Amino acid sequence: MRDLFNFVFDRWYIFLFIGSMFYIYIKYKALKEESHTVQEKFKERLYPYLDERFKKYKNIVMDLLDEYLIEEIQIELKRIDKIIEPGIGGTLNNYVDVSNKINKLKLNSKLDLNRFPKLDQINSFQTFTTEEIESIDNGLEFARKEYNTLAFRYNEKALEFPMQYLVSILQLPSQYILFDTPKKDTYSNDFEAFEEEEPEIDSLANLNKQLMRRENVLLEDLPKKKEDAEIVIEHSDSTIKPSINLDDLNKDSK
Repeated sequence: MRDLFNFVFDRWYIFLFIGSMFYIYIKYKALKEESHTVQEKFKERLYPYLDERFKKYKNIVMDLLDEYLIEEIQIELKRIDKIIEPGIGGTLNNYVDVSNKINKLKLNSKLDLNRFPKLDQINSFQTFTTEEIESIDNGLEFARKEYNTLAFRYNEKALEFPMQYLVSILQLPSQYILFDTPKKDTYSNDFEAFEEEEPEIDSLANLNKQLMRRENVLLEDLPKKKEDAEIVIEHSDSTIKPSINLDDLNKDSK
């Protein structure tokens, strides 16, 4: 037994190396499975939808380029085309990134849309419209939120030690881009996920909870003073001092 201990102790660096390699392999295998799940879920519903939508928008831009030969319009349309182009035949991250950019897309305000009314249709470019999201038939809302949840989990694991230094070497995505919330009148950069099942995934909800905890200070956590105890009403400039000092009242009763 002692000989075995001496053998291991004398060669500890070998066993440390083997253990480290085994640990990295386990982490790599788990991360690879996570990545495969993200890719497969994206391909099921989101890829066909986005691919069709981006091709449609590119065709509109190409038609407008042929129709309007004015230099300033050509420059603007080529800018729009450059934004859409990576979403056609690109990577998963390209598709998500282009989707987010399209939902923020606005034509140059200097263009006179009264003179060129057909250009205004570019301002209506949108992925995940309200009608599509609210439809129970196409499953887009579920697919988008499911993708965001799976991608968020992958991103968290890819940032863990030691995978954060190895993902590129192991040919895994360093991070998956998340879908922003659907386009609204007031645009938000927050992403959506399964908050009901995974509340820790929604960073905005997490932040709100932390702020609420900070503001709602429990009464028992406040410093207690024997004399002139004060009750402070939160979010108010008023401070109320009790008219009766409880300590004096106790002395009188004695």
